[in-house]
Amino acid sequence: MVLFIVFLIAILLFCSAFFSASETSLTAVSQPQIHQMVAKDGKRGRWVQTLAQNMSRVLGTVLLGNTLVNILATSLATHLFVKFFNETGIGIATLCMTLLILIFSEVMPKLYAIYHPETVSLMVAPFMQRCVALFYPITQIVRNIAEKILKTFGVSLSPKDPSLAHEELRGAIDIFSPQERKDQKEMLHGILDLGFVPIEAVMIHRKDVETIPKHKSLEEIRAQVMKSPYTRFPVWDKAPEHIVGILHTKTFLQRLEDGKPFCLSDAYQKPLFAPETTSLADQIEIFRKNHQHMSIVVDEYGDVQGIVTLEDILEEIMGQMLDEHDARTENVQGNAKEGYTIKGHTTLRDIKRKTGWKLAHKEASTLGGFLLHESRRIPKAGQIYTFQNFHFKILHCHRNHVTLVHMTREEPFSLSPALEFKKRL
Repeated sequence: MVLFIVFLIAILLFCSAFFSASETSLTAVSQPQIHQMVAKDGKRGRWVQTLAQNMSRVLGTVLLGNTLVNILATSLATHLFVKFFNETGIGIATLCMTLLILIFSEVMPKLYAIYHPETVSLMVAPFMQRCVALFYPITQIVRNIAEKILKTFGVSLSPKDPSLAHEELRGAIDIFSPQERKDQKEMLHGILDLGFVPIEAVMIHRKDVETIPKHKSLEEIRAQVMKSPYTRFPVWDKAPEHIVGILHTKTFLQRLEDGKPFCLSDAYQKPLFAPETTSLADQIEIFRKNHQHMSIVVDEYGDVQGIVTLEDILEEIMGQMLDEHDARTENVQGNAKEGYTIKGHTTLRDIKRKTGWKLAHKEASTLGGFLLHESRRIPKAGQIYTFQNFHFKILHCHRNHVTLVHMTREEPFSLSPALEFKKRL
């Protein structure tokens, strides 16, 4: 009889270890690892995926199973030791079972599961699936009771915010990206931002867009195209705001070489129009579906604000990309100690990317727009402003536009050593 009870206690400790290892492995295994397991192990991988997607049920089953087997094992051990040592056996049983459960049912299985989550999760998945199904009615009743008690005390049980997954991924990128590959880390962050950044943040403003009037002769257009470094041009009719097409230089020049008479309207594509609030991710999908690389950006009233190209979006991910026709000029020059000289049309996101200095603003997307909104006036050359712990000196303006700014970080105020000592006293 004694041997049978000892054997039963060992079985219960093993069951407790199973529940502990299951909990740790299923919470430690990551989504990419689960994806790989589904691809490699098929059925067992899908079991792990199902369990990971229903962790509330798994945790309920683990708690119920662990509680049952630990209490039963402790009760049997107490009965056994009381039989041999009378009342002293209660203390001996408590001490022995605490050590056995702690070492063999908690620390050892969990430690192994932390370092081998994939192996353990695949091993426990078939049994855990059956345990979850078996204990589900009981765990559901217990969970409902617990939720009602928590709600009585005003505890919110709202589901996890999906946007937190992006922050978790950002944190993983920051942790695991090596410092010497800063460019790759910024690229990954840029990909994550595609769904949140509106195209107005990266668009080329209409004043900087080179366009072609529809009434120009074909020879005049040819001369303009040959001199320009661009391959696509918005075409307007009657007024620059009335865009009627997008002219691709390759198509246009091929038509000219054919020698057959044609109208300009036969050579350009129908323009794509996009609201300025469209996200970069949505805009990429629009380009993909329409087989075009340029969109006309319009505001809520339908007025043209500028253009956005596929290259602009790629630069948001990968940083500035210069081809053989681009002028090699930097929008941001300088260093953190002496300050940066920045062109007014530089976007706030580019400034953050190149300097690490963040300027938060809901209305403006460029440095010039930021200074215009914050100062609430038309800045002039020589003026100095301080906003968000940064100093801005206007170096040059053209008409009403800020074209060049010197930006420095405001030094934090520090007390002299004597005053610091007196403050401590």
